[in-house]
Amino acid sequence: MSLSLIISVVSGLVGGNVIGMVSKGLSMGGMGNTIAGALGGAGAGGLLGGLTGGAIDPSVASDAAATAGSMDIMGMLKTAGMGAVGGGALTGIGGVLKSLTGRG
Repeated sequence: MSLSLIISVVSGLVGGNVIGMVSKGLSMGGMGNTIAGALGGAGAGGLLGGLTGGAIDPSVASDAAATAGSMDIMGMLKTAGMGAVGGGALTGIGGVLKSLTGRG
């Protein structure tokens, strides 16, 4: 499992649960928010990698950073941000669909 996928999933978990806490109307419950957040984060991370041709992958550091033994911090932050947005968005969409079906 690549580092970028782990970052995307974890930040998606956070994004999904934050949306569920902030807007009770969009919440799908703790487990629902967590699952939707993880899936949305992974999807958004994959989308970001696909759109950029893998250019934003924190697991692949530049030559200079690799020789210095450091990681690409900006790439990690971009991946985390995209994962959080994706997780929050999928949780919100799921919450809206849940309320439209009358199950909420």
